[in-house]
Amino acid sequence: MRRLGIVVVVGILISSVFAVRAGAAAAPSQACWALRVEQGDAWADIEDAVVDVLGQPFVIVRALASGVGAHLSWIEATKEAVFTSDRTVAVLKAGNAQAYVNGEAVALSAPPDAESGRMAVAASDIGALGLRVAIDGQSRIIRVSWPRSRVRSASVSVDHGVVAVMIEADASFRFSDFVLRSPDRLVIDIFDAVLEPGVSTVEIGDEVVARVRAAMNRPGVVRVVVDLASPLGYAIEYAAGAPA
Repeated sequence: MRRLGIVVVVGILISSVFAVRAGAAAAPSQACWALRVEQGDAWADIEDAVVDVLGQPFVIVRALASGVGAHLSWIEATKEAVFTSDRTVAVLKAGNAQAYVNGEAVALSAPPDAESGRMAVAASDIGALGLRVAIDGQSRIIRVSWPRSRVRSASVSVDHGVVAVMIEADASFRFSDFVLRSPDRLVIDIFDAVLEPGVSTVEIGDEVVARVRAAMNRPGVVRVVVDLASPLGYAIEYAAGAPA
């Protein structure tokens, strides 16, 4: 039985922009800022989630974690908060402008604040937690969502009888795969993603693979379907790096 090789290649082209703010943190007070988070296909306002520190909005980390479906734990011995999602583990400490995200040191624009008894992080630093943030100073709304990679291409190559389908995106992503029968298809769902305009069906006509199709299956999920010419085994390899 011939094998169908599936190669998932991801180009990580991510840059972070941090706003720099000087000054020591003061005890926060309730502000009129609002936190709005993406939940599925809708947005939800999270109550009592934003405090004011020297005129700047700070977001209560526990409220943020609850709103986006992440988890927050507290390490009493070190006085650290651990924000955990399916893609990020971030360790925060009040008064320390250096966080540890997925094991790497990350400089924050301002130290997290805990004077109110609740750990709060500068709104401009929410991106360090693996989230996308948009701060609207006019409406005083902080919008937080999961970043979505852009699927840019699906290409095919053949090497020594092995057909490889390469799916390329501009950022890391999560995916799942399964097989459908009659007709035989390999399906790859890419989560937290959008499809670049111009990505269309690739007709192969090979004795192994007939075509490769890509489309938005539902909001935030790109589905790539590999139409097989005959039932075959397959393997998926995920690689992060510069696009080929």
